[in-house]
Amino acid sequence: MADEYCKLIEAVSRIHDDRPSIHIRPHDDTTTCGTKSNVLLYGRHGDIKPSNVLWAESTQRLVLPDFGLSALQSTLSKEEQSGLQKFQMMTYRAPEFDVKEGIASRCSDVYGMACLFLEHITLFLMGEDGVREFTSARLAEDQKLGWKKADVFYTVSEDLQTATLKKEVKDWIEQLRRQPDCSRYIWRLLRLIETRMLEPDPANRITAKELVAEQQTLQHLTALSDSFYQKHWTETEHHRD
Repeated sequence: MADEYCKLIEAVSRIHDDRPSIHIRPHDDTTTCGTKSNVLLYGRHGDIKPSNVLWAESTQRLVLPDFGLSALQSTLSKEEQSGLQKFQMMTYRAPEFDVKEGIASRCSDVYGMACLFLEHITLFLMGEDGVREFTSARLAEDQKLGWKKADVFYTVSEDLQTATLKKEVKDWIEQLRRQPDCSRYIWRLLRLIETRMLEPDPANRITAKELVAEQQTLQHLTALSDSFYQKHWTETEHHRD
């Protein structure tokens, strides 16, 4: 699990950061390179969800192949999202798609990855029944989002200015921590997901590059000690960590 999560995070980080220095002039479709007055472009996947994570038999690795909604975005202008894109990524979209003046960015991919990881951890610890139960828990009444029930991980304020993590999601994460097979690795990963990846404000959300470093640390700890990955965490270890 640690190795595969790390590879997926590294893949998203490369999409975000490892592009050539291509710039675009504001309000101009022509591109040039190296001009300070131009606007830097960056990559974003835009559609991170379970059906877009596949197992490659040839490499024995998880891959993130679907770039149907990927985009090369400008760091200057607000991205206008189509209704189709919003529908396609409904469950795993970030709060910035529903708050006023929200701007979709690379950090939106991080939020989607947090949702993906949380569902996968649920499957690992509680099986398919647990995944269905988690989905039902998220289906809280939420008229503000335009649906009678919204299968998202957050809720928005009445004025649509701010978003918060749903109480049902917080409660579910706590339930996962109490599962018999929740190891110290999974406990630390759940803390990272809840406090850094599912941060409703994209300005305070961890970046993919930072996330790579965090996951590599956890991966290193699993390599150093089998107990970190296999042993169930305890309250004493919780306070020590």
